[in-house]
Amino acid sequence: MKHSLKQIQKQSLALTPTLQNQIKLLSLTGEEVRSQLFKIVDQLISKEDRDKTFHFFKDIVLIDKYNQSFNKSTNYPKKEFEITHEESLKELLLNQLSQANLKEHEYLIGEYLIDSIQENGRLDNEIDFEDIKSMVKNTFGVAIELTDIEKILIRIQNMEPIGCGYRSITESLIIQVHNLDISLSKKDNLEKILIKIANGKLKLEHLTSEEKRLIRHLNFNPGNGIGRTDKHYLTPDVIAFKIKGVWEVSLNDSYISETLIKRIKTTLNKSSLEIKQEAKSFIKGFERRQQTLLLVSKHLVVKQRKFLNGKGNLVPITLSQIAKSINSSESTVSRIVSSKYLQLPKNSIPLSNLLERNVNRSSEKEKDISPSQLTQLIKNILNWEDKSQLLSDEKIRLLLEKKYAINISRRTVCKYRILANIGSSGERISI
Repeated sequence: MKHSLKQIQKQSLALTPTLQNQIKLLSLTGEEVRSQLFKIVDQLISKEDRDKTFHFFKDIVLIDKYNQSFNKSTNYPKKEFEITHEESLKELLLNQLSQANLKEHEYLIGEYLIDSIQENGRLDNEIDFEDIKSMVKNTFGVAIELTDIEKILIRIQNMEPIGCGYRSITESLIIQVHNLDISLSKKDNLEKILIKIANGKLKLEHLTSEEKRLIRHLNFNPGNGIGRTDKHYLTPDVIAFKIKGVWEVSLNDSYISETLIKRIKTTLNKSSLEIKQEAKSFIKGFERRQQTLLLVSKHLVVKQRKFLNGKGNLVPITLSQIAKSINSSESTVSRIVSSKYLQLPKNSIPLSNLLERNVNRSSEKEKDISPSQLTQLIKNILNWEDKSQLLSDEKIRLLLEKKYAINISRRTVCKYRILANIGSSGERISI
C-alpha cells in the first residue's frame, strides 16, 4: 500500500511534455515566441494551401490594435535596438545564480564563491570555506556545514560555461564529462581514465580513438573566451511610458496578433489531434506568459518609479517578493524576468536590472540597503579620505560597520569598489 502511494505521489510531481513546453515558453523572448508560432502555423496549413495561406498568417502578425493605439499616445517608436555588452565570466555566473531558487544565505555563499573565481575559471586557492561559514553565521545567524558550501559550488560548476569554479583541471574535466550527451557507462569510464591520467597511471597514447575523441570535446580552460563583446539585435518585450506623470506599462506584442491567435483557434478544428494539442498548448502557454510578464513588469516599474524618474536608487526587491505579490511561484517569476527587455522613453534595459537584492545587514533592525546604495556610501567614504593615509578595503569595511551598521566582508567591499571604477589604495596613490 505504501509503495503504491509513493508511486502515485511520484507521478503527480512528474511534468508532462505539454507542461514542460508551457514552462519553457515563459523564458522565451518575443522573437523566440514568434519563431515557435510560425512553426505551428506551418503545421496547421495543408501542403496544397501552404503557399496562398501562409502569407496571410505572416502578414497579420504585423497587424495589432495595440500597435496602432500605442503609436497615437506616445512619441517614441517600438523598434529593434542594438545592444553591445562585454560580459565577464563573473557577470555571466552571477546572472545565472540570480535565477536560481536559493535562500538568502545560499545566494551569499554563491556570490562569495563566484567572486573568488579567476579569469581562467579556477577557484582562488586562498579561499577558506571556514571564513564563509563564519560570514553566514554572523550575517544571518545560520549555522552551515562545509557540505552546504560544497553543494553551492557544485551548482556553480554546472552553470555555463560548465566546469568553472574548479580546484583542479581534473575536477573541471570530470564535471564536463558528466554533462556530455553520452551513456552513463561511458561517463564512468571516461572519469576513471581522467583520474588515472592525472595520477600518472595512464598515457593518452594508450586510449582508444573513441576515448580520445571524447576528451577532445572537453575544455581545459573553461573560462577562456568569456568577456568578448557581442552585438545583439533585440525587440523589447515590455514598454514603459508616462501619461500625465504616471508610469504605465504595456506589452510590446507587435510581433504577434490577437487576430492571428483567433485564426489559429478556428483552424484547429480542421487539424489532426497531435497538431491540435500542440497548438492548444502553445496558446495556453502564450497567454500565461503574457499575463505574467505584464504583472511582473507593472510591479517592478511601480516599485522602481523613483529610480526611473532619476530621483533615487533602486529599491531592494527579490523574486520571492514579486511572486508573493502577484500570487505566483518564484521559479515562474525568474523565468519571466530572464532575457526580457524593457523599453523606456530614452533607452532599453534588461527587465532584470530593476531587481535589486539587499546587501547583508548586521541586524534585522537596520534599514535595507541595495548594492547601488552601498556603492554610493563607499564613494562618499573615499571622497573624504586622507590622501596621505589612503583607506584599504578592510578599513572601508570597518567604517561601513561603525558608521552605517553594515556588516560585509572585505571581499564584498572590494567587489563594489571595483564596480564603482575606483582603484585600490595602491592604485589611488599614483593619481
